[in-house]
Amino acid sequence: MRPLFACQDIAGDAERLACLDREVAALRASEDDGRLVAVSRREIEEAEEASYGLSIPNFSLPSLPRLGFRRGEGDGEATVTETDTGAQIFRNAEGRIEQVIGEPIVAVRTGAQGRYVFELANGQVWQQEDSTRVYVPRNIEGHTADIRSGALGSHLMRIDESNRWFRAVRIR
Repeated sequence: MRPLFACQDIAGDAERLACLDREVAALRASEDDGRLVAVSRREIEEAEEASYGLSIPNFSLPSLPRLGFRRGEGDGEATVTETDTGAQIFRNAEGRIEQVIGEPIVAVRTGAQGRYVFELANGQVWQQEDSTRVYVPRNIEGHTADIRSGALGSHLMRIDESNRWFRAVRIR
């Protein structure tokens, strides 16, 4: 993109137009052969949200700050966005998801070793990883989960904003 933008600095109309034509043609060729793919900031954020909590070796999404995008009203600000399910996603100043608050729980079951498995409205499935005693209502309708990032790539979860956080891992 920089060579295209540099064309604007050319004073002469004919030279500027020739530069713009050349660089637009190069840009189009890169897109046509798949070397260049344009995505919006929102598309990247949606992919980050969908993959939050997953551990996929050798996979990473482009980081918005590394790409030069600004978050919020200025550089380096923490932001909060709301999802289609009504949950809030908190991002730190570097743009990384730190916490998801209020994600509706659609189903819960007991998994291996009596640990809970939670299916969330956004399609994610999380499993309790520790032996913390957790109160889970019989009728899960209307209840929500909060998930926050922990140390060394771990995650903590709680139900209905209780004070009891437990370790959880995303399994799907």
